[in-house]
Amino acid sequence: MAHATNDSKGTIRFFIYLVGAALAYAVLSMLGWKALSLWLAILATATLGCIFSFRKNRPAFVMNRRGATALKEERARLMAAIDGLSLGFIFFDVNKKVVVANRAIEQILAVSGTNLTLDSIADRLGDTIDLDESCNRCLRTKSRVDLKDVEFEGKYLRVLVEPILAPVDMREALIGFIILIEDVTHQKILERTRDEFFAVASHELRTPLTVIRGNMAMLLKLFGRELSKNAEMKKMVESTHNASVGAIRMVNDFLNMASLEQGGLTFEKHKIDLKGLVTEILGELRPFAETKGLYLKFTDTAGAVTDGMGDRNHSKQVLFNIISNAINYTDKGGVTVDIRSHRSFVEVVVSDTGIGISLEARAKLFQKFQHSKEEAMVRDTTKGTGLGLYVSRLLAQGMGGELNLIESEVNKGSKFSFALPIVI
Repeated sequence: MAHATNDSKGTIRFFIYLVGAALAYAVLSMLGWKALSLWLAILATATLGCIFSFRKNRPAFVMNRRGATALKEERARLMAAIDGLSLGFIFFDVNKKVVVANRAIEQILAVSGTNLTLDSIADRLGDTIDLDESCNRCLRTKSRVDLKDVEFEGKYLRVLVEPILAPVDMREALIGFIILIEDVTHQKILERTRDEFFAVASHELRTPLTVIRGNMAMLLKLFGRELSKNAEMKKMVESTHNASVGAIRMVNDFLNMASLEQGGLTFEKHKIDLKGLVTEILGELRPFAETKGLYLKFTDTAGAVTDGMGDRNHSKQVLFNIISNAINYTDKGGVTVDIRSHRSFVEVVVSDTGIGISLEARAKLFQKFQHSKEEAMVRDTTKGTGLGLYVSRLLAQGMGGELNLIESEVNKGSKFSFALPIVI
């Protein structure tokens, strides 16, 4: 039906063109312009055809013109947004050809936009990173490549290579990748200043706090009977001792975090009698457990190797942290410490009957500045800095060992393992 209608309309238009041409020819002939009448008639026919064609297709012409204008405006807005970024931005196609780049990339790397290529950027960054390999990995795996703390002419940069995926035929196709470059020098200076402040302040606090802890422990040990006669005095000494223990742990966490992150912490690895070390720590923490009415047991598996290779002071800090954590978050029952050998490691396993750790909380368990309130999904609830397990794991790894959560169940308890290589 549509075809018949279109054919009819075409016939009518042809008839109109023919009548117009004939009319033009007749009028021009009457005026005496016979030589030009034929050519002008043809011109008139063409003009009528153009007029009718324009009237028919006018909406399409208008829409195309408006679409082109809207596209230009959208491109201008997009380019303004890209140029407004403080991060360097470059979009490459899959052949590693530059599609678009902003001004910030020229300012950060001090390169000319006309000479901007992947090779020129790699040359500017030098040997600190293999940019071409990072881009190949991004294209190959279709995943982000994050390069942090890239040193460049006295500055620190963060370089992010991100794949660009677009839906094509019901699937995601790789159409290119972008490189984002951020100058993080200011943030690094602030972090370093903060760490140095923590290190200096913590060092100045550690000595007096150690004296307080030692004196309170001595009072409890030598004058325990006399203090029992005065419940208020005993409670005061015990709370002072416990507070000093927590404060020293916090100071040590800050000091070690700063040293570990700056690569300034040294490890003196020697043969360690872990059985003797655990006995020493339990002796220091037993008053703390007794004030909460908790048992503190130590067992060593028969025939198990108890000597490990590591730094004794750092090993003591790790064990002190996980055992005191177990006491902190246990209200009923107690804590059991066991030594056993497993493969090429000697393990100290600390089990408690405390609050346990939910599945959601375990993802953040060893992260920095995490506290274990339920809403924060972490372990160290109302006490500490949230650095204990983070620093302890770094210390364990620095000695060639491991610190892991073996198992945990909410309201039933948790089991942690600290392992060091067996002395060969």
